[in-house]
Amino acid sequence: MDAERIMERVRRLLAIANDPAASDNEQRIALEQAQRLMDRHAIEEWQLEEDHDAIEIIRRMIHLEANPCNWYMAELANIVALGNRCRASYGWRRAGNGRNVVCSISIYGARSDVDKTEAIWTAMETSRAAMWRERARTTPRAKANAAWRNGYYRGFQEEIARRYQILRREMESDGTGKELITVRGNQVDQWVEKHVTFSDRRPKLSKPTGSSQSAYRHGRQDGARQAIGLKETGKAADWALEK
Repeated sequence: MDAERIMERVRRLLAIANDPAASDNEQRIALEQAQRLMDRHAIEEWQLEEDHDAIEIIRRMIHLEANPCNWYMAELANIVALGNRCRASYGWRRAGNGRNVVCSISIYGARSDVDKTEAIWTAMETSRAAMWRERARTTPRAKANAAWRNGYYRGFQEEIARRYQILRREMESDGTGKELITVRGNQVDQWVEKHVTFSDRRPKLSKPTGSSQSAYRHGRQDGARQAIGLKETGKAADWALEK
């Protein structure tokens, strides 16, 4: 199956994962299938490559509209990028109020890995942007304010980060998967070091303040539902869900 057909199947699965009419179970199964399909295809491509050093590394920039959640969006992009053998960074600008804000995200990696990273990150962002207000609406004494949103976003991405750690261990248990993660990661790091110049003085960004612990718990729960290709059995599942 060629890369375009793979991505077409992934797009269909992600559409199901983001369909408000789909059940939690349907969304979970769809997103798990999408991530597993992408990982399996990556390993198959790696096995077929005659020269692993001939890979082209690209940079894809995603511009963000002004949004108080951009800081969290950049952090989640980095989590998903690392989980798909890529790297991510953010761009910033000075807003009219004098504050420095995140205005773009750059993803670095092999083209197929960048495509996967952007697709899965977009699906996750769509999910949590739709869900945080709904969770506030259905939770007694909750208010859909900035503190609730911040707590939800933080809990969601911390759970996703946990689950990607387990996914990495799952891939590394296979010899080919471990080689792919190690070699491709080094290639991307070397490319970024050679082609990207970061300022020595990182700006002091205006990070979101205030965070609801109740919303954080809901974010963790919804992050757990965003299955990303983990084996939901035994100790791995227990470790992923422990607080």
